[in-house]
Amino acid sequence: MLAQVLKQWFWDCYDHLLALFLANIIFFALVFGSLVLVVQVTMPALPLFSPIVQVHVAAAMAVLFSSVVGALWFSATGYFGSLVEREKYPGFRDLLRGIRADFFLQFKYVGLCATLIAILAINIWFYSFSGLLPASEFLRYTLSGFCFWIILLLLASMIVGLPLRSRERTSVKATLKRSLLMLVRSPLLILGMFFFIMSLWIISAWLRFAPIFLFGFSGTALMINSLYDVMILKQDQGHRMDLERGSATATSWKQRRDLDAEAEQVRMLRSRYERTFRDLLRPWES
Repeated sequence: MLAQVLKQWFWDCYDHLLALFLANIIFFALVFGSLVLVVQVTMPALPLFSPIVQVHVAAAMAVLFSSVVGALWFSATGYFGSLVEREKYPGFRDLLRGIRADFFLQFKYVGLCATLIAILAINIWFYSFSGLLPASEFLRYTLSGFCFWIILLLLASMIVGLPLRSRERTSVKATLKRSLLMLVRSPLLILGMFFFIMSLWIISAWLRFAPIFLFGFSGTALMINSLYDVMILKQDQGHRMDLERGSATATSWKQRRDLDAEAEQVRMLRSRYERTFRDLLRPWES
């Protein structure tokens, strides 16, 4: 199934490369510029406070920054990806439409996840680095490791929670619950994709951020969309079989026509991902 995710991601990026490329460069410039500004403003003031206050101020700034950046990022690219999946052939303007439509929707979800991650990160600092917990090293590092794994699992659940929030328009509580349930049901797929994405970002950072500058944000968002699409494809396949059985047993011509049309629509939505390497070299024949 991982290969199916990567195949869909490749063709989605290939079909809309220019818009995604431009969006990534613009977004990288905004993120990098705002990050430099935040650091320049906050860093000189931090030494004036005690270490505990410094940690909490840094955590609050990280939550606010990541919430705004995350909401901007996926409200634009998530909406774009949903149009790609529905064969709507989106353009660059649809990225802006996505921000208008989904920014506050994603801001609430990303803000909640960022707050939980910040609380867990502060606990790790308290247990392992603050020196304020009078306990054995084994207990301190065990508690820190427990918090660390919760952070990883929460981040992994977000790669399905973000498109779920955008596509289904669910509440923040329902999104958090359903994304964790999807992680429990398909742990190998979601965790495998999460660590695969993380490894790509680490390699990109090692290459002096050139891949991130060119395609990091847009490529990651389309990969998350592809993962979500492939996971719900299981439901689509069962639904398509129901449609075919329903068409065979339909009692009226109108009912059979409607069922056949819906089954054909489901099939056409997936046909674009059945292309081969030949279609890459000779796209005019596909």
